[in-house]
Amino acid sequence: MTTRPMTPDQQALFLHFFETGLKWVAGHITFDDVIQRVGKPQDRWEELSRIRYTYFLEDVMTVDFAYDKLKLVDGKPRIAYVKLEVGDYIRTSIPYERFDNPGLGLHRLVRGELIDGVRREDRDFFRADRRARTLGILWKELRYFRVSAADAA
Repeated sequence: MTTRPMTPDQQALFLHFFETGLKWVAGHITFDDVIQRVGKPQDRWEELSRIRYTYFLEDVMTVDFAYDKLKLVDGKPRIAYVKLEVGDYIRTSIPYERFDNPGLGLHRLVRGELIDGVRREDRDFFRADRRARTLGILWKELRYFRVSAADAA
């Protein structure tokens, strides 16, 4: 299968959902704020333990905002996770520097820095996937991330 790079507009959309998702899962904004920022989701899925709101973006990526129905906060389902997945046929081609935005709450790791209070960074360069693992984000060539509310806390 041949791949194609994201357009600059698609990259901007990816980063917008990335930032919005991180803020939502960390509890800094409500789902109503998410809707104001990115519009209404195209689908709502109700499962045994989850409620998922899904965005299908330009046949390029899918974004899920999920609540956990089994763990309630003030009688309402709590935030479970946000997941963004880019199609296998797409290369994001987003420079790491674009993720240095202070508003995202991510930062470059330096050699010797404690990652999670136990592990130490052993490299001199930025590794989005290494930092992402400490947040519970699963990276696949910057095409997939999932952050749970517990990871973001």
